Amino acid sequence: MESILASIVIPVYNKGQYLKECLDSIQRQTYKNLEIICVDDGSTDNSYEICLEYTRTDKRFRIIKQKNSGAAAARNRGLDNAHGEYIVFLDADDSFDEKMIEKACLAATENNADVVVWGYNEVGMESNNTSVVCRIPNYEVVDHDEVDFEVMESARTVPWNKLVRRELLIRKAIRFQNIPTENDVFYSNAVILSASKIFFVREALVNYSRGLQGSISVSRTLKKSHALLAYDQVYQFIKENEEKFVVPYIDKTLDWIMGNIIKENNFVRVKSISENYKKCKALKNAFLENENNPSIKFRNRNLINLLKSMDLVNLPSNIYIYSMGILQQIVENAHRHNKKIALWGCGVKGKKFIDAMKECGIQIDYVVDMDKSKQGTLYKSYLIHNYLDIQDVIQIIIILTSSILEEISELSQNKEIIDFTKF
Repeated sequence: MESILASIVIPVYNKGQYLKECLDSIQRQTYKNLEIICVDDGSTDNSYEICLEYTRTDKRFRIIKQKNSGAAAARNRGLDNAHGEYIVFLDADDSFDEKMIEKACLAATENNADVVVWGYNEVGMESNNTSVVCRIPNYEVVDHDEVDFEVMESARTVPWNKLVRRELLIRKAIRFQNIPTENDVFYSNAVILSASKIFFVREALVNYSRGLQGSISVSRTLKKSHALLAYDQVYQFIKENEEKFVVPYIDKTLDWIMGNIIKENNFVRVKSISENYKKCKALKNAFLENENNPSIKFRNRNLINLLKSMDLVNLPSNIYIYSMGILQQIVENAHRHNKKIALWGCGVKGKKFIDAMKECGIQIDYVVDMDKSKQGTLYKSYLIHNYLDIQDVIQIIIILTSSILEEISELSQNKEIIDFTKF
C-alpha cells in the first residue's frame, strides 16, 4: 500500500496566518510515503520561514522559492519537480482530514484509477460567523466512456479534491493555465476528460476556506472574465480529444456569456469579457461554425450573431430582446389554443423582459407577482396581479429564474411552466 510515492504540491503566497494549520494537517497524514513540495511564490510575509521550519524537522518537506508569478506558475513548478506516482495540489489556507491521502491512494491502487475525487466542507468566514456546507460527489466509479457534464460538475473545477496519476499529466501535457484566476478550470476538466477510470470517495476530506482575506477564492470573484480564457483552452482540448462534448460545451459557454452580460448590468465586467473574447480563437471559430446548428439553443444562435462583431461593450443591456423570437412562437401557439400566458415576477428581470416584449411588439396576457407592494401597480401598461387571484384563468406561466421552478410547480399544479433560462 505505502510502496507508491504520493506528491503533494502547495503554492504559497502570503499565507503565514493560516499556513501552520495547513502544513500540520498534511504532516499528520496517516499515509507516510509522501513528498511535500511547498512553492513559495515570492511571499512578503513569514510564509517562507514557516515552510523552512518544516523542512528542518521533516525530510519529506521541500521548499522551492520563486519570484511572484501566480498560483498557476507555482503549481506547474511543483509538478515539474515532483516524483510521485500520484500527485495532488493543495491550497495553503485549507486543512485536510488526516486520512485523506490514505483513502485516496487506497482507492487509486485498488481500482487502478487515474483520478480519485473526494468531497469537501466549504467553510465560510464572514462577519465572525462560520458556516459549513458539505459537498459530496454523486458518483463512485466512472469509466472513461461514462464521463459526461454531470460527472464533470460533480468533480468540480478545483485541484485540491483530486489525486491524479502523474504519468497521465505528462502524457496528455496537462498543466495549469497561466492566467491570474480560474487557472485550475482547464486542469480539472482535462484530467476528468482524460482519465480511463475515476473513483469518487464519497466523504468530505478537505476543509475549503471560502472568503478568507487574501485567499484565491476572494480575488477570483473580481476577475470573472478570465473564465472565458479558461473555457477557450478547455474547448481546444475537447475538440482534440473528446468530440462528443463539442456542441454541448459551445452551448455551456454561450450560456455563461449570456448570464454574465445580463447580470447586474455590469458593463465593467462586459468590457473585460469583450477584451478577453478577442483572444479566444478556438471558441470564436467554434461559434461561427455552429451559428446555424439546430442543436445549439435558439437564444444562443442569436447570441453568436452578436458576437461576430467581437464588440460586447456596445451591446444593448437588455439581452432578453434576443429571446423574443421564441416567445413570439409560444404566444402564437397559446392563442391558437385559447390559452392565457402570465409572466411570473416583476423585479429587475421581469421588467427587462417586459421592456423587450414592448420593443418587439409582443403582448402576453398577465404579469403576476407575490410581492404585495407590487400588486395593483402598473408597469408599461401591465397591471401587476396577485397570482392567487387569477390562477384559474392562466394556463401557461413564464419564469426567468430556474431556482423558483419547484416552488411554482407546487403552487401551480396542472399549469404549463416555461423556464426561459433554457432558451
